[in-house]
Amino acid sequence: MTEAGATPSLAGGVAVVTGAGRGLGREVAIALAARGINVVLAGRTAADLEATARLIRAEAGAEAVAVQTDVRIPCDVAALRAVTEREFGPAGVLVNAAGIFGPITAFGDSPVDEWIATQEVNLFGPFLTCREFVPKMLAAGWGRIVNVSSAGAILPPVPFDSAYATSKAALNRLTRQLAIELEGTGVTANAIHPGSLKTDMWAEIHSKVTALGEAAGGLGDWVRLVEATGGDSLAEAVAVVIRLIEAPAAVNGEFHWPQGGHQEPVASW
Repeated sequence: MTEAGATPSLAGGVAVVTGAGRGLGREVAIALAARGINVVLAGRTAADLEATARLIRAEAGAEAVAVQTDVRIPCDVAALRAVTEREFGPAGVLVNAAGIFGPITAFGDSPVDEWIATQEVNLFGPFLTCREFVPKMLAAGWGRIVNVSSAGAILPPVPFDSAYATSKAALNRLTRQLAIELEGTGVTANAIHPGSLKTDMWAEIHSKVTALGEAAGGLGDWVRLVEATGGDSLAEAVAVVIRLIEAPAAVNGEFHWPQGGHQEPVASW
């Protein structure tokens, strides 16, 4: 058992990354594998997960296990834990990077199923994964949970963003609630704003915002900023995740920002 709060050597450890098929989740998985960590890749699209596994073999010279998982479904998440423990042993690191933006519409016009699905992926997914993986972390006396949130949960609201911003605000609170219960155990839970990244999610938002035209307001401004600048550094977002995994147990229940991003950090909680 690791002394509570002490950070062990990460090489040979086990990490689970949701949303590992693309974007930030993919890059985090590659970075962890490069540090000698056994990585389990979780996501809904098997082809994307296998592409990440190929990149890990090519760039990190390591192997990774891909587990097709819908984080909204309890039995899928339970199976993810079972496969992780069968292949590598209990996970000490959990990065919840799976997320969707959801409908970009006026509140009253939002398709009910899409609005609810946004909460299911962005909030219920991390709830289910944490519920599955935290017990073994507590037994080991060490664990690191990083939930990928958004500045949109903290900044003043903009029109047409009720589903995503609400889900991330709730994720922030979930992270805090979990962190306070983990205090003193050697296991931590933190949230991050990854920055304004030009990912596949951004491309989807771009398409929807373009259809709205000038009515998109603040969302349109953000899309144009990312398009004009190329967005924030994906590498810096990965670095934030790695720093939190390597941080001492005193770093717990916090909201972290990338360095040098377009959005200056603001008071969070």
